[in-house]
Amino acid sequence: RLDMELCEIRGVLETAIRQGLDKDIPEGLRYVQISETLINKLCREILRAESLMIHPPVDT
Repeated sequence: RLDMELCEIRGVLETAIRQGLDKDIPEGLRYVQISETLINKLCREILRAESLMIHPPVDT
């Protein structure tokens, strides 16, 4: 489930980057705007992923 959610976020960010490309702006100066909702979701997923790496689920 976690991998799927992280892939979903990656897809949204990649789409935003493609939509934000402007040929008149040098690559290093391009920027992409993302919503606060997406930022919050990304932060939650990263924190959850870190938590799972520190405390992996125990099979019973």
